[in-house]
Amino acid sequence: MKKSPGDRMLRFHNFLRRLRAGGRSNMYGAVPYLMRRFDLDRDTAFRVVCDWVDAQDAAELVGAVTQESTPRLRQRTPAPAGTSRGPSRPRG
Repeated sequence: MKKSPGDRMLRFHNFLRRLRAGGRSNMYGAVPYLMRRFDLDRDTAFRVVCDWVDAQDAAELVGAVTQESTPRLRQRTPAPAGTSRGPSRPRG
C-alpha cells in the first residue's frame, strides 16, 4: 500500500514537533535534520519547515480566536485566611 503525500507530510510535521520539543534545535536549524533523517534536498526540507511553521501559526491563530470568543466565567478571589465569606449568623 502506497503512502499518500499527506501521510508523508504528517511524518515530517511529527518529526519537527519532536525536534522542537527535544530542544536540540530551533526551527531555523531544522532543515539539516530533515535532510539527514528523510534524505531530502535542501529546497524540499526548507519547504517542509515553512509549511510546518505556517501550520503552527494557523493553529495558534485559531486558538487565539477561540479563546477570545469564548465567554470566561468570572473567577472568585479567595478570601484571606481567617475571614469568613459571608455575613456571620448566630448558631444555635
